[in-house]
Amino acid sequence: MLYRKIILVKKIILLLAIAVLSIDAYGQGSVKALIPMPSACYNVDKIVNSKIYLKKIADICTQQIVMKEVVLDQPYQSVEIYTDGKLWKTHILYKESLEQQIDKMQDKIKNIKLPDNVNITPQIQEKAKNAFKYTESKEFQSQVKEFQNDITAKMQIPSANDPSSMFYSQMKPAVKSMVPAQDRVYIFISSSMPIETVKAYARDLAKLGEDNVFLIMRGGKGGLKKIAPTAEWISTALKIDPLCSGSCELYRTKVLIDPLLFRKYEVKAVPAVVYVKNVVNTEGLSEGLGTVKNSGFYLSYGDISLSYHLKLIAEYSKDEQIKLIAEHLEK
Repeated sequence: MLYRKIILVKKIILLLAIAVLSIDAYGQGSVKALIPMPSACYNVDKIVNSKIYLKKIADICTQQIVMKEVVLDQPYQSVEIYTDGKLWKTHILYKESLEQQIDKMQDKIKNIKLPDNVNITPQIQEKAKNAFKYTESKEFQSQVKEFQNDITAKMQIPSANDPSSMFYSQMKPAVKSMVPAQDRVYIFISSSMPIETVKAYARDLAKLGEDNVFLIMRGGKGGLKKIAPTAEWISTALKIDPLCSGSCELYRTKVLIDPLLFRKYEVKAVPAVVYVKNVVNTEGLSEGLGTVKNSGFYLSYGDISLSYHLKLIAEYSKDEQIKLIAEHLEK
């Protein structure tokens, strides 16, 4: 089976990371930083120390994820962002550059070693083998599926298999899928990621059509036993207007909880984008199972836009269809 993988080089990730903040020198005694905006309808009104006040400049505007550059008088660890005089959110800033953070993380990974005195007995090997088999069992899949259905029922989150649910009436109209029916686009995410980053991916997937593109989580927020926190987080991630409360319009994007997909495509960090070619799933079960075949996949890491992920994949694979999908997202 053809098996292809792209790991983005560190410098590309550093130059194009859009949702993780790094602070650069900007004049004497001041710094510049990127902060999230609720929507394109807002602009910066004034900055008082670590408090940033926004003003509404329009009632109707394009729904997009907006990151605004501001100039602060010093490198604060966090800033408070206000809309209409009320605190909207506290945004964490970073003293270290993104490059410094990645370097430190890589140093830690290099230094991880198993103790020399670890004795992996046949009994331990057998238990590990049984645990691996259990994750592919119908019992385990049933538990994950039940958790997914509970979220759908509790918060009316769209089910991957139930496009007729009432929840869809609150979502953007479906569009014809840009991705060939036999292919898949998976974006692997975590609830630890900035919500603005997840929302940007949800928006882009909604532009591609809903049939075979997914946001993938390894598990629930707080574990598989805690449904409400996961449902609330997903609902927030899909909400088009972050200031909306009550019945809100949502992106038509499917969210799956499937740890088997993380394992199958060897996803070690998030966000990660996987483009899979020619999926054959005759049983309709998790596509993370070994029995579900494909003709190859491409893996791209980095906190960069989906269009750029796909551009890199298209360049590597020489696949014109993937290139067209990337260009469609930039329109």
